[in-house]
Amino acid sequence: MEPCNERLSSNTPPFEGEFYFGQLVLSLPAVLDLQMNILSDGQIELNATGN
Repeated sequence: MEPCNERLSSNTPPFEGEFYFGQLVLSLPAVLDLQMNILSDGQIELNATGN
């Protein structure tokens, strides 16, 4: 199977910065619990903050 290089959404902004993967992993149970209804529809809501 060939990898898909197409963007899935036309409103996906580029990301520049630091991603704290370790913090995400520690928070994953809470994130999944909060996103249960959205995940059952095959979606997830992500928010970002910064300065």
